[in-house]
Amino acid sequence: MTGPVNGARYVLAAVDDSAGAGRVVGTARTLADLLGMSVRAVHVGTAIPRSLRRALGVADVTVVEGDPAAEVLTAIRGADVAWAVLGSRNELPGPIPAGHVSAVVVAGVDKPIVLVPPTATGSRPIRRVLVPLEGTAETSLTVTDPLFELTRAGVEPIALHVFDEQTVPRFWDDVAHAHSSYSHEFRRRWCDTAGITDVRLRRGRPAAHVLDVAEQEQVDLIALGWNQDLGPGRADLVRTVLGDARVPVLLVPVG
Repeated sequence: MTGPVNGARYVLAAVDDSAGAGRVVGTARTLADLLGMSVRAVHVGTAIPRSLRRALGVADVTVVEGDPAAEVLTAIRGADVAWAVLGSRNELPGPIPAGHVSAVVVAGVDKPIVLVPPTATGSRPIRRVLVPLEGTAETSLTVTDPLFELTRAGVEPIALHVFDEQTVPRFWDDVAHAHSSYSHEFRRRWCDTAGITDVRLRRGRPAAHVLDVAEQEQVDLIALGWNQDLGPGRADLVRTVLGDARVPVLLVPVG
């Protein structure tokens, strides 16, 4: 990779020779068009098939040999790469075998990464993004910068907060105006910084509500702040959403 030209910033698509490569590049191109950037692609192998290169339609494709995860990490860490897109290939929902590319990559970079699950229904415009928030300053601030980039481009953000049995407010089963009052307070405390005005409140299992609201609201992207810990018992929300989401998932490292 060469350095940025005149301050240029790129969306990097990491492609393999699978059927999902087209969706990865399509998502990268959609992001780049929104953010006023260009698309580059990286392929780890001896060569990229000519037919795939034509199908991808990306002029700037770098082919490198070596360990796929290490080479993709190196490419994403380039100073001119602002966002990255790669396929998840169902690697994160279950136990993580060492060496799986997307698992290693997302845990090793501090840039916004969009994972395109195998269940994603092709490339489509990004008009609405669902932003699950835990209700902490850390997670709220984490998504602020990438979210501002999207909202400046006209993408509509929708925040979702899911209460569990320990955090559910006492008024939850009371009159509707109490819900409205808490929604206003939650928006003021945790959403204004990120420029979000639309808030949904739910009670129960977070992953289930994230997937349900994503379908109900017909969002085109789900944005999750996470701590990059894929150890046992960690990142359950990330694993579940990546396993079942039908839209790309943006992972933003906390901190």
